[in-house]
Amino acid sequence: MLIASLLYYFYPPKKINLFYGYRTKLSMINSDTWTTANGFASKYMLNLISIYSIILSITLSFLRRDGIIHVFYSLKNFFLITIFLLSLLILLSIILVELKLNAIFDSSGKRKI
Repeated sequence: MLIASLLYYFYPPKKINLFYGYRTKLSMINSDTWTTANGFASKYMLNLISIYSIILSITLSFLRRDGIIHVFYSLKNFFLITIFLLSLLILLSIILVELKLNAIFDSSGKRKI
């Protein structure tokens, strides 16, 4: 995730496309919404998802190693919990980007005054 978020941050998509970038109905209305949405999404992906997922994984790993939390006894459970937490972070970042876009743009993609 860290490598993908660094690539996304330093090489954001220039034009609206179907393969690369933050693609939602509002973000793909025009180039202004596209640029704004991808700017926010790349920052959230780098900060929220990558950094916090690394911190969570390391913390869970230490808790498992020290025997503090026995639910992580199985490596399979450890990976499932890590994937679940990563999914929550991705969902949170989507919600945050959409809230920002709705605060800046109206439903037709024009900036609010």
